[in-house]
Amino acid sequence: MLIALHRLADVARITEATKVMKEAGASDVCFFEGDIRDPDAIEALIDAVEILGPLDVLVNNAGIQKTVSLQDLPQDIWDAIIGVNFSGALHTMRHAMPRMAERGFGRVINIAFVHGLVASKDKAPYVVAKFGLVGLSKVVALEYAHVGSRETGGVTVNCICSG
Repeated sequence: MLIALHRLADVARITEATKVMKEAGASDVCFFEGDIRDPDAIEALIDAVEILGPLDVLVNNAGIQKTVSLQDLPQDIWDAIIGVNFSGALHTMRHAMPRMAERGFGRVINIAFVHGLVASKDKAPYVVAKFGLVGLSKVVALEYAHVGSRETGGVTVNCICSG
């Protein structure tokens, strides 16, 4: 099983993540850099992964958080949190799912954590992004529910709200 990882990370984190994945049974681990907030970078990422093999499982787990009141919330913090926690997932699905649909198989797992279901004080952008991810997951699951068959396995979208 080939695993493609994406993250803005230093060499030490990349090395450690690769080691952990291989110890867990991955035959190979490829690491891709890029800004998850950039739709063009995401498209290039999906293209690069698909060169290595079909993207069968997409896990949207990118996340950043900053605790700040709405009154004190700067625009750049809002943009960064929404970009990483919501828009990145939107664009990975937008580019990956049509390819999954063509093959009749794919699994998308979006991670919203508990903040996809409940609010917390001083976490407006994070909560908005995670509530949005839950809603987006439901919409996309409905849009792709008809794809595939029992034989191919179909295309599914799930959202995990742990915590």
